[in-house]
Amino acid sequence: MGRCAINPNSGFGHYPDRMPIPKESKRVLIIGGGIGGLQAALTAKERGHKVTLVEKTDKLGGIINFTDKDKDKVDLRNFKNLLIREVENDKDIKVILNTEADAALIDKINPDALIIAVGSQPLVPRIPGIDLAMNALEAYNSIDKIGKNVVIVGGGLVGCEVGLHLANEGRNVTVVEMNKMMAYETFGYYRNALLDEMDKRAIKQVLGAKCHEFKKDGVVVFKDGEELFIKADTVIFSTGNKSNSDVVEKLKDAFKGKEVYVIGDCLKPGKIGDAVRSGYMAAMSIV
Repeated sequence: MGRCAINPNSGFGHYPDRMPIPKESKRVLIIGGGIGGLQAALTAKERGHKVTLVEKTDKLGGIINFTDKDKDKVDLRNFKNLLIREVENDKDIKVILNTEADAALIDKINPDALIIAVGSQPLVPRIPGIDLAMNALEAYNSIDKIGKNVVIVGGGLVGCEVGLHLANEGRNVTVVEMNKMMAYETFGYYRNALLDEMDKRAIKQVLGAKCHEFKKDGVVVFKDGEELFIKADTVIFSTGNKSNSDVVEKLKDAFKGKEVYVIGDCLKPGKIGDAVRSGYMAAMSIV
């Protein structure tokens, strides 16, 4: 309690007015326009630095752009859009879209400090038939490809929330989780509200079940020593993300020996608050 996911000054045990003041204005290059990169850009600019933000796609927002399709994520969508507006409307922050940063770009911009915020990618489990399954976050942009009956393998926070979204879109959803509880990484009021909403939307929960194989018409799971087959028109996996560490290392090598900060999901996959705080603290550390 006491920490705010979108306010980096709330509950994190530091005081901005006690942190070192920049000795000079530096050229700061931020690679990645997700939540962490956006927060880093705004904070670095507020600290008097000259900021360039490079994003490889045609829009800012990163992985959180899924909130544009999720009716349960209005507050998070509004926060994301607020950060984007503040960055785009700030004439002192240069935004470059549709550009994948590399050594040549870094040399051209020649920054004094580099903030790497290239995010993460889905962790694809080595389960037979995985090529028949859709990744959970892909479901937001593929609703027309998703059948009436859906099985989601992975009952962490993302799997449960995607299940809520699909149920809201009229699908019959079953979530399979190998642990004994859903949304194990969250707690308190939010988890209780999440589980209540899953019940309201008639989402079936299969706990203590390990997925053995994906098939076109369902999934094979083991539960209590028995093999079960759960039928589905569409099978989805939600088994976490992994940092884009290869990209991070290439960018660090291109800026070797200089001031580099790695933030957000490419440091360690986490939640919104983790990305906001790491972007803020990286920018605050540039003096």
